[in-house]
Amino acid sequence: MLKAKKLAAIGSVLLLVMTTGCSSLNPARKESKLALAKHLKEQNAKMYGTYWCVTCEGQKRWFGKEAFSQLTYIECDPAGEKQQANLCRQLNITRFPTWEIGGKLYCQGGCSLGELADVSGYKGPREF
Repeated sequence: MLKAKKLAAIGSVLLLVMTTGCSSLNPARKESKLALAKHLKEQNAKMYGTYWCVTCEGQKRWFGKEAFSQLTYIECDPAGEKQQANLCRQLNITRFPTWEIGGKLYCQGGCSLGELADVSGYKGPREF
């Protein structure tokens, strides 16, 4: 009985580590995300989203706080903080997140960091 409890506890800890993003402990992943964010900033990329958008929050989490803080985020909901809803309407942005890179709109409704790297011409490390 005690052995079964120990195994269950160990299994729970392993599952927790695997599902909470142990990859964040990987310095190469962090550096790749920072490099992609720097590249996107150099491309004057912008992410259009809303404060209530679950996919937008996921996109931010994929980058991590440090990398995402380097990027330009445009709030499209009129009720959001520092909102720029008029700009979003002018660009006809209706799905979130949407990325603007080089004057063109991409990833409407979200995409992976790899897809962002592809559409932006990123050539750096890809350990996202």
